[in-house]
Amino acid sequence: MTRMETIKAQVKKVPETPGVYLMKDKWGNVIYVGKAKRLKQRVSSYFRALNSHAPKVRSMVAVVEEFEYILTDSEMEALILEQTLIKQYKPKFNILLRDDKQYPYIKVTVDEPFPRLIMTRQLSRDKARYFGPYTSAEAVRRTIEALQEIYPIRKCNRRLEKMDERPCLNFHIRKCLGPCQGTVHQAEYRAMIEEILKFLGGKTDFLKEKLTAEMKTAAAALEFEKAAALRNQVMAIDQLMERQKVVYESDVSQDVIGSFATENRICIMIFTVRGGKMIGKEEYVFEEEYLQDPDALLDDFILQYYANVTEFPKEIVVERLPEDFELLEAFLAKKASFKIKLTAPQRGDKIKLLDLVRENAREYLEKFEERILREREKSDQIETALREMLGLKGRIRRIEAYDISNIYGVLSVGSMVVYEDGKKKPRDYRRFKVKTIEGANDYGSMQEILFRRFRRGLEEQAAFDALVEAQDAGEALAAEDDTWEGSVVGVGLDRSALTGEEDVFEVGEEAAAAAIVAAESPATYIGKAGRRWGAGSSANAKFSQFPDLILIDGGKGHVSAVLEVMNALGLELEIAGLVKDDYHRTDQLYYRGQFYAIRTQPELYRFLAGIQEEVHRFALEYHKTLRSKNMTQSLLDEIEGVGEKRRLKLMQYFKSIDKIREASVEELAKVDGMNRRTAEKVYDYFHGTSEPQVTEEN
Repeated sequence: MTRMETIKAQVKKVPETPGVYLMKDKWGNVIYVGKAKRLKQRVSSYFRALNSHAPKVRSMVAVVEEFEYILTDSEMEALILEQTLIKQYKPKFNILLRDDKQYPYIKVTVDEPFPRLIMTRQLSRDKARYFGPYTSAEAVRRTIEALQEIYPIRKCNRRLEKMDERPCLNFHIRKCLGPCQGTVHQAEYRAMIEEILKFLGGKTDFLKEKLTAEMKTAAAALEFEKAAALRNQVMAIDQLMERQKVVYESDVSQDVIGSFATENRICIMIFTVRGGKMIGKEEYVFEEEYLQDPDALLDDFILQYYANVTEFPKEIVVERLPEDFELLEAFLAKKASFKIKLTAPQRGDKIKLLDLVRENAREYLEKFEERILREREKSDQIETALREMLGLKGRIRRIEAYDISNIYGVLSVGSMVVYEDGKKKPRDYRRFKVKTIEGANDYGSMQEILFRRFRRGLEEQAAFDALVEAQDAGEALAAEDDTWEGSVVGVGLDRSALTGEEDVFEVGEEAAAAAIVAAESPATYIGKAGRRWGAGSSANAKFSQFPDLILIDGGKGHVSAVLEVMNALGLELEIAGLVKDDYHRTDQLYYRGQFYAIRTQPELYRFLAGIQEEVHRFALEYHKTLRSKNMTQSLLDEIEGVGEKRRLKLMQYFKSIDKIREASVEELAKVDGMNRRTAEKVYDYFHGTSEPQVTEEN
């Protein structure tokens, strides 16, 4: 049976009930997650009349090897499960907003006796109030700073019940009322927090009116210093609200979602209207592959966006009602705990506002594309200058830079950063622990990490070639033995590769135990198991792509050491060294026995100096992380009542020793396995006056 015949046979077994379906490629990777009221009808539609589908759907169907489905009791349950699975798998054919942890929120810690106002990128299941998400961290910081200027609330995370610590500078300069000193009643403090919550909720006029009245009163009483301070606060509010537009006379709460598309991209913009005024806007840009089905994009966007917000409007105005808008309204009502209406206006004030959103989206996207074009032109100019300087014929599209970091030879680490088309590519960054070199030996350490990186790359390339053979072998086996059904689940250079050790492809022990059939290459094994294990995905091919240019943080000696590695591996790659001057600043480029001055070309110099700074930063960051891990164990082991399990729980929750040090007793006590008494001991350890000196472990 062909691939399509096999899939259509599977479709016949799917029930006509609500559920979620997961499309998978030949390696078992989930490439699309969808929901359906009638699973069989929905799934079968993908494999009928292929030419009638949008190009993106055709592209997906072309690589679907199999699918799974999960039955649910209702369409609503399917909708919720779909969003959970999209977050889990991040399928390439679903639209993906950035992970919600990457977007900033304003958090008001209302669960504390004297709440704080902080920026966070993580929604915790606590009793705090969250506002967001926002696309601009700078806007969040500006809002918090303005509110802290107006309201003298605390910025610290001190343990307030003891009240035996000296007050901080904010107390002395009247930027904090000093709850740590017992100088403010909780009711008075809470009143300020209630006003902050009201402001963040979109009701802003009251604050400006209040401050203006106080300013006039102070001026009338000849308290000019106080009046000036109040005037500055009014100006700060004006700056925060400068984008507000009066929309209605009435108290309207709505989000207005519009879009604008060019040939290359589409921008979706959201106007947030509260109290009859626009209090903010957020914009999201998607690349050309999403232009093929803009209606589906908008539907999926609305669902994903409102799965992550914390404050809901009473109405959402859209260009077109989604296909399942009643289900979406029910989903939103469940999230918000009140009814939310979806509206697609045809006339009146709402359509005017929608037109305004579209116009703003058009203007934003035009500026966005102009900026992209400028950056591309600048990148091309830098790439041309570098290529001409070194006399290279081919394009320099991918650059990899390497650096070593250690302290007197202890905990030596290496870093690799990647630039493609003049831009950083953080997802390709890699870090290495130096394993075979002892002491401060930069040349030896550089040789080790480059050898490991490119040997691994060669192995992955060979494994990909073997995978092609394996697929052919699997199809041949399926033709002879229908128990195989073409289910090749893993391929590696040897059997150990199928166990996950030095994972060329990770497929799990069951697949390794079933690695019983050899392909044409004697050194290549195929694993067969009852189900796929996600082998061979591009996510596992971490090193298969080689650079057009390697940059080493160092000069002639470092480059010569790396050339020895390339010769040993039989590779011919371009290698240059970034040479620093006596003041540790980027100065020259060393390539094939020559030193090239780069300061005479400012744009090229800034680009290369930026790469050298970035690879050095990344190496230092990793070195600091390893040192922190060693130190963390020492620090927490010193605390009575904190054993191995609690130490692990604390690190899993707070991520770093600095976060543990900054945490309040209440926050520490929330950690699984902690109690109030132990939380107080941890807090006292980091904030006591007789903290013991801890020697960092090697």
